[in-house]
Amino acid sequence: MSKLTKSILGIQVSKDTLKVVLIHNKQIFIRHFSNSANGFRLIQSMLEFLEIEKVHTCLEANDFYSVKIANFLYEQGHTVSIVSLKQLKKYIQSQTQSTKTKDHQSAEQPEKENPLEWFPKLTDAETSPVKNWALV
Repeated sequence: MSKLTKSILGIQVSKDTLKVVLIHNKQIFIRHFSNSANGFRLIQSMLEFLEIEKVHTCLEANDFYSVKIANFLYEQGHTVSIVSLKQLKKYIQSQTQSTKTKDHQSAEQPEKENPLEWFPKLTDAETSPVKNWALV
């Protein structure tokens, strides 16, 4: 039942909110969620509703406020990258360009096209409040 299309999730992080940009099946969805366990569950529900099993997520590097959502998405099996806001915007723009332009750029600089994957530190995963939050 899952769709095997490439989906990209960009998240701009602040203390209270997550601005989410999802690129899926050549469509762009922009939503705002709370930066809380409830907001994390709603993001996951949105992905499940769209039948997206795994998404590459690029999060804004925002110290403490990015760690909880990064751990949550990682624990759900998604690929996570944490980048600067400038890199995040550039990555989203590169994913929405025309195929011809995108293919040309990808051929020239494949390493710059995809941000490095993030993995939680052992201490982050062990002490993550996300693990203790009851997911209803």
